[in-house]
This record gives sequence, C-alpha cells and structure tokens, in this order.
Amino acid sequence: MRVGVIVPVHGWAPYLAEALDSVVAEGPDDVVVVDDASPEPQRAEGPARVVRRETRGGPAAARQTGLEALEGCDLVALCDADDAWRPGRLRAQLAAL
Repeated sequence: MRVGVIVPVHGWAPYLAEALDSVVAEGPDDVVVVDDASPEPQRAEGPARVVRRETRGGPAAARQTGLEALEGCDLVALCDADDAWRPGRLRAQLAAL
C-alpha cells in the first residue's frame, strides 16, 4: 500500500524543515509540499516535492492540490508546516487501519 503525505504551507515557514524531517523519517512513498501562493516561493530539501499554487486558496485548496499531485498513493496523511511527527506515528496509523 502506497502512502503519500501532503504538507500545505503559506508564507515564511520557520518549522517546515523540521516538519519535513519528521515526515520523511517515517518512510512515506511520496511527500508533496503545497506552496499556497507564498510571496517568496517555498523550497524543500530531500525527497519532498514542491507544488506551487499561483493563487492563495487556504488550507483546504492547498490540500486538494496536494491530492491531485500525489502519484499512485492509496492512503494520504496530512502534516501542517508547523507540526513535527513523533517517531512511529505513520506506522501506528497504518497498523490501526
């Protein structure tokens, strides 16, 4: 089962790197950062891809854009740009399913 993660972001995101590190450490198959028309385009290090929206739509629109950008994922997890996942979070969620 392929798992994708969507991380919406707008504007200056001081915790984005920490959020992405915690997500990538869980081993998802795809990670999409959705830049919701930030004044300065976002960048992501590592395996995460950045998809930029040209007009701001808010978190729901950013998540929809992320869903459309995920490639072949059966399950989707969400992480905000100012959150960090605890180790084992994704594995626990998958086990619960």
